[in-house]
Amino acid sequence: MLQLYKNDIVTSVAKGQVELRKRELDWYTNNYLTMSTQGAVLAGFAFNQLTTPVPEDIDLWLGKSYLVLSTLALSFELFVVLSTTMCCILGPGLALRGHQGFASLHVAVDTLKSEQNWIFFFFVCGFLVFL
Repeated sequence: MLQLYKNDIVTSVAKGQVELRKRELDWYTNNYLTMSTQGAVLAGFAFNQLTTPVPEDIDLWLGKSYLVLSTLALSFELFVVLSTTMCCILGPGLALRGHQGFASLHVAVDTLKSEQNWIFFFFVCGFLVFL
């Protein structure tokens, strides 16, 4: 009888842990989707800057730096969009279809957590270069 109570408690703790990790997975996925949307908007603005012709009467150095900074902003933001899209697809996919069961869920959440800082860094770099 004692073993049944123990098994019941262990099962309820495991269910609670999986539910918590599922919420973490959803939170990271929503953060990535938000960053992807904002990165796509900024990439569109940077692309618009690239397609706008540089005026003829400005200094050559200023025109080239304008084009380089616009290209950097577009590159950073496209990297953010690509990375966040991959994380939103592969993270939940690993959590649901991983071969290691609950361990795959933990690996997916931990990977999304570790990638978030780098992706946010590139997002901020693209935003600052765009300004």
